[in-house]
Amino acid sequence: MRYPDGAPVRVSEDGGTEPVWSRDGRELYYRKNAAVMVVSVDVATDFSFRPARQLLLTRSASAWPVPLSG
Repeated sequence: MRYPDGAPVRVSEDGGTEPVWSRDGRELYYRKNAAVMVVSVDVATDFSFRPARQLLLTRSASAWPVPLSG
């Protein structure tokens, strides 16, 4: 959904779950089974976005990846 208001906009071709915005608001992350997907968005003038791309695969479709320390 466009922030702070507006009509919902589908950014994935075949769905996804657990959407999370990046801190700067330029990317939207979501899960698609065991993959973490990312969509680059532009909200400066009008809401537009690039096609989703796979960022990484996880071992499980039920949990977000945990960064490794060190």
